Amino acid sequence: MKNSTKIIKTIFLTIIIISFSKAIAQPILSWTANYNGSLNGTDKIVKTLPSGNFGDVVVCGNSLGAGTLVDIVIRKYNKSGALTWSSTFNDTTFYGNDIANNMLIDLSGNIYIVGKSTRTAGYDAIL
Repeated sequence: MKNSTKIIKTIFLTIIIISFSKAIAQPILSWTANYNGSLNGTDKIVKTLPSGNFGDVVVCGNSLGAGTLVDIVIRKYNKSGALTWSSTFNDTTFYGNDIANNMLIDLSGNIYIVGKSTRTAGYDAIL
């Protein structure tokens, strides 16, 4: 009876160890992408989110532009890491710093950026 209990405990422990080792498996790097703004300045990623069911990724950040100070940059990559589109926001009214603070993608794939844009007397919120 003791041997059968010991065997059952050993099998149970082995199953737990195998399950645990699969649960903490290391992620595999699929691809990388680099972005260097027009002035080779300090580019900053604010948020990265998956987009849709196809493995696409949307990256939002800030980048120093030529004559435009800091701009908001949004880039979308497909599951292979190829750039599918890119957009830059620069408030042309005051040419101040445009700063992205957060990003949301709804179920329809619409992208919303929350941030601020400098003006002479402070900031304006942007969405």
